[in-house]
Parts: sequence; C-alpha cells; structure tokens
Amino acid sequence: MAVDRIGDGLALRSKGDIVSHDGTGVISQGVGTNGQILVARSSATTGLSWETPPAQSAQYYQHIGSATATAEVSSITISSITSGFTDLKVYISCHGRTQDAVAANYVYIRLNGSSSTIYDSSYLWIQGATMTAWEQGSNINNSAFFVGNHPNRGTTANMVYCADLDIFQYSSTSTNKTAYCISSSISTSTADTSRFLMMSSMNFRSTSAVTSIEFYTSSATPKFGIGTKMTVFGIKRYGL
Repeated sequence: MAVDRIGDGLALRSKGDIVSHDGTGVISQGVGTNGQILVARSSATTGLSWETPPAQSAQYYQHIGSATATAEVSSITISSITSGFTDLKVYISCHGRTQDAVAANYVYIRLNGSSSTIYDSSYLWIQGATMTAWEQGSNINNSAFFVGNHPNRGTTANMVYCADLDIFQYSSTSTNKTAYCISSSISTSTADTSRFLMMSSMNFRSTSAVTSIEFYTSSATPKFGIGTKMTVFGIKRYGL
C-alpha cells in the first residue's frame, strides 16, 4: 500500500516534496524550479528556500579578440578591448626570422597606443646556449613594457617566441595598472642555439582603462612572421 502521509498526518503528495519543521510541528517544503538550489532562510516558514544561484559563481575566461599576421610585420595590435571583466589574459605566439646578424631584437608591449614614459618594469632573465646564470634588471620611466627578445643571429635563423601576460584591474579608471609577464624564445637554427627566458612585473602609470594592446619589435627590420598571433581574454573573478 502506498504511503502518502508522514508524522502527524503530513501530506507528501507532490513530486519533490520534502519534510521540514516550522518550530511548532512538521511541515512540507515544495519542490523548486529547475536549476534552483535549496538554501537556509530563517525568514521562510519552513526555514528553507529554493533560490536561483548567482549567475557568476566561478572564474571564467571570455575571448575578447585576436590578431594574426598574414604577412611579415613589425607589430600587431588588438583594439576596442571591452570593459566588464576583472583582468586581462594575453597570449602571444610569435614566429619570425631575425634580419639582423649582430644586434638583439627586443620585443615590447604598449598599452592604449601610449609612448609616454609611464611604463615601469622589473625583470629576471636567463639566456644563452647553456642557460646557467640568471640576471636581473629594470626599466623605469620607459615608453613601453620590455617583454623579451628574439634570438639574435644570422639572417636565416628562424625563431619562436611565446608570452603569457596578465593585466590586472585593466578597466579601472581610478588606479594604475599592474601586469605580470613570462616569455621565452629560442632559435630553431642548428647553427644558433640561443635561448631566452624572462619573468617580469610591470606598472603602467595611467588611470585610463586599457582599450588596446600592441606587441612590437625594436626595429622595423626584423619582422614577425606569418602566423604570429596575439589573443586577449577577459577574466571574471568570483565576487568581484
């Protein structure tokens, strides 16, 4: 025989009914709607309430924009970066060929197209064929963030460069922007085993929201190769 009552004759006849207590006697709590969660609610008769969970209950990434070189170029830019996120995550994958057989070819990040001397960096790097000695340095009052270099050998030495850049509180209009970058590069030429690895902390002394990011080389001669790509994601952190 089916039982549809409990305790002092409490009826449980609807799908999802559960038993609670109102402080005096047992009482039924009806089921909520799809997707809701059951939470404690002292103001409710049953002490429980079915509620819709917050829409942003976890950290997530959302793609904002990408730029890919379809020819050899000396810079790539992503503009019209939207607000509405907590921070920015930037990935750079660079393929190229150094055109300068003597000088190193440095690479930089510039924000909002600004070349004012409002970029500060402190960095730790290791380089060379053996990668045995770490070095440190800084750039204060610079016109861009220094984020690494190309392997610096002959005109046919292919190189690969990649970077992971975080820009914090990028959409704030009341604080300066801090950033962190880790980058590495290597020559794929058998005649040149040059390697470079760098970690850097950075400060952009501007209260303007970041709306564009430019990745460029120190000279117009060494080019970024076809397929070089920069991608920007917006990060939303729970509770912020």
